[in-house]
Amino acid sequence: MIDLDIVQAVLFKLGYEVDFKFPRLARGNSSVKSHEYNTIAPIFMHQDEKDFYTSQPIVKYKPMVFSLKKNAFNPISLSDLKSASIATFQGAMGYFGSEFQKLAHHAIYQVIVDMGVLPELLVKERFEYIVLYQFQ
Repeated sequence: MIDLDIVQAVLFKLGYEVDFKFPRLARGNSSVKSHEYNTIAPIFMHQDEKDFYTSQPIVKYKPMVFSLKKNAFNPISLSDLKSASIATFQGAMGYFGSEFQKLAHHAIYQVIVDMGVLPELLVKERFEYIVLYQFQ
């Protein structure tokens, strides 16, 4: 992921060794606060607090919505998905903002930790849409 490549390059330049771990987001946050980890990426929608400081975004993402061609779905905006079944990746709500966050409350919405299985779930018709991202 480009955001991890950028973080790694900066930390190497500052003289740090980088050892990537991939915990759930809440575990990553608590690991920084307890000083088990020095940093986490990505972070979003988070305010500075004691022992946890955020930077400005270094990468911006836009949602990419996929469906099966045979279903002839044609959403124009994210709000068009509010009655659909959606599978997406951990942290999608943080990447895509408030319009996307509303989907989690209106749609059949499931977060899948392993992004690699999302296309297969779509092909097997377990969900009407999968949502991934594109770098802007």
